Amino acid sequence: MATRDPLTCLPGRKYMESCIGEELERFRRTGHPFAILFADANRFHDINNAYGHATGDALLRIIGLDLRRYGRRADRFCRWGGDEFVGILQLRDPSEVEQAAERFQKLAAEEKIAVDGVSVSIQAAIGITVVREGDDLKSLVSRADRYMYLAKVRAGNLIVTDASADQADARGAEETAKQ
Repeated sequence: MATRDPLTCLPGRKYMESCIGEELERFRRTGHPFAILFADANRFHDINNAYGHATGDALLRIIGLDLRRYGRRADRFCRWGGDEFVGILQLRDPSEVEQAAERFQKLAAEEKIAVDGVSVSIQAAIGITVVREGDDLKSLVSRADRYMYLAKVRAGNLIVTDASADQADARGAEETAKQ
């Protein structure tokens, strides 16, 4: 019980940090790739303030269920804190990260819950990054977190992966060079 979040029934942050450490060690030994998913509920505080904490709690439970629904059996998820969730996605090849992003697109698009006859919707911004040589827990989670923030500011593109983040960085460099 100490490692489970009572609201979402997902493991907590400390447990996930330990799991990421194990995956990093396995990657160093075998080269087996994995990805980190970082998800955050958009406008969560506004929804909590407008509809109450019971509605916010229900939306967090839905996100937790959706993570498990769209993930594979070998993937692991946790409630990182507040309205943030982290997952370990098992990959056979780093190129599978785009397929993983497609699986989670429905979660990023929109979830709804009825509150007193009103439909309340929420979207999740998601960042996904594949482990790289030299990564540690902090660098890996920080990169996924940065991608999640990029997803938050992009209209219509609520999942950012290594490939789409690199494209955005390249476009930004081109625009800077033109100025």
